[in-house]
Amino acid sequence: MRKIVFINTSYWAWGELTIAIQFAKRLKRAECLFIVPPSHESRIKRSGFEYRILIPHGKRLNRLTFSEVQSAFGPDLVILSDLLNYAFCDTHYGLTFEDLELFKCPCGGFDLYDLKKTAGKVDTFGFIDRKIKSFDFSYLSLFLQPCPILSPFTNKQTGSVRYSLFEMQKPVGKKEQTDAKNKLGINENQKIVFITNATWQQNHRLYPETIEFISSCYDSIYSSMTNLPQDIQIICVGPRRFFPTNCSKNFSHIESMPEEEFKTFISAADLLVSNNFISTSMVEVALKGIPVLLLQNSYFKFKDRKGWAGGRKAPEPAQVAALEKVYPFRMFPVGWFLFLDPIVTNNPFYSILPHIEIYDNEKITGTILSMLESTYREEFNKRIEHFKKKLVELPEPDEAIEA
Repeated sequence: MRKIVFINTSYWAWGELTIAIQFAKRLKRAECLFIVPPSHESRIKRSGFEYRILIPHGKRLNRLTFSEVQSAFGPDLVILSDLLNYAFCDTHYGLTFEDLELFKCPCGGFDLYDLKKTAGKVDTFGFIDRKIKSFDFSYLSLFLQPCPILSPFTNKQTGSVRYSLFEMQKPVGKKEQTDAKNKLGINENQKIVFITNATWQQNHRLYPETIEFISSCYDSIYSSMTNLPQDIQIICVGPRRFFPTNCSKNFSHIESMPEEEFKTFISAADLLVSNNFISTSMVEVALKGIPVLLLQNSYFKFKDRKGWAGGRKAPEPAQVAALEKVYPFRMFPVGWFLFLDPIVTNNPFYSILPHIEIYDNEKITGTILSMLESTYREEFNKRIEHFKKKLVELPEPDEAIEA
């Protein structure tokens, strides 16, 4: 039985840890240990895996943790739960790729972004961060690339293995959805539009010049939702409200909820609206046959430059006329429009999901209404189930780490 260490350095987002836990749970021939930030201790404790805790700004102590794990656990493989995040973790934990040499075994990582292709164009909050261009990947011998965030059809790089992010599940059927609505006290005939936002999506406050633009995006989402009939229930889950406190009764906001309750709400939902293409929750919902609408922005405006990324031809959105800074995004609010472009190009999963400009309120409202029709869900399910046949052909985790 192989011994595998997973290192998670993202202290504010759950997605990277979710990917690693899902992968570890599916391994049938491995013993796993996790090294995680203090913020993720409760989550990893619930998973049942052995773990160690990283110390913020504790380079020496974190290196000692690596050495202790090497001595006591003796891993055969070390896997970074997010290559991109680890590359920047020297700021928070004092760790670098060189510190991986403390482990006397091969090292790999989850590569959500096909970094060898996308490196050099990390557009973050409207500016290009070129630090990634100098990353040294020579410390890594294995790149685990989860699908369908990455297409299972496109050519992979040397040393890369594509696998399915989730085990295949049956789509949420009518009975399961009705039971979930009954459990939540919602009429089975009432349509539910579900919107989520995460704590990490509030980190834009570190960049004051982005606040007006980001607030306008929230306002635009709310405007699109107010045009829907009031018998449609709009449920927003997360720390940030998408709508005012004095709005219609068909709007409700839940700041947080236990994982099992979240699963019930998802099963009850008729539609998920997401502004993050690489969200693991969004991917899981879509693979369960629940329709997903992606919101993005491809308009930019900064100083004397303005226009549409990707060559789109359209007038400037009226909502940004008074704004000084506007930037494209596929992962709200960070941006990553250019960075993720190679990932979404020719990606059949991205093509299955309608993706609409966040300021196109009329189109968003009309698309939501059409997606709430039962015939749409039936057709969406057919396309997803056909796509999942390709995911089933991908290596299982045990095969992936031995490839």
